[in-house]
Amino acid sequence: MDDTWITAMVEASNERANPGLGDATVAFTIGKTKQLTFVVAGGQVVSGAPLEQAQVKVPFKKAQLEAVVQGEQSLAQEFIRGDIKPEGSTGAFASAVELFEDELFRSRFAALVGAEQTQ
Repeated sequence: MDDTWITAMVEASNERANPGLGDATVAFTIGKTKQLTFVVAGGQVVSGAPLEQAQVKVPFKKAQLEAVVQGEQSLAQEFIRGDIKPEGSTGAFASAVELFEDELFRSRFAALVGAEQTQ
């Protein structure tokens, strides 16, 4: 999880139409040291951001994040089952869920990050 992920998210989301959800700053974290913070505006990832600007932090285990990125698991289902416990704004989390539930975005993003995964 680094700047290449942000670049891949921006590219993978650049053709998305505004889904009607609000703008959000979201952080995905693995443990205490790995984090990726990104800004969603109009249904597209527009940039990275500092962790302290995150409206919601979504803690993952490495295998969970890999499964969500690869489409093997649904972020929404992980949340419903209680396996993902976001901290912060529910609306900001909903923007992240909406993004990762979009099959076209998710598959484009997975292809772009490829072997990088959660390294």
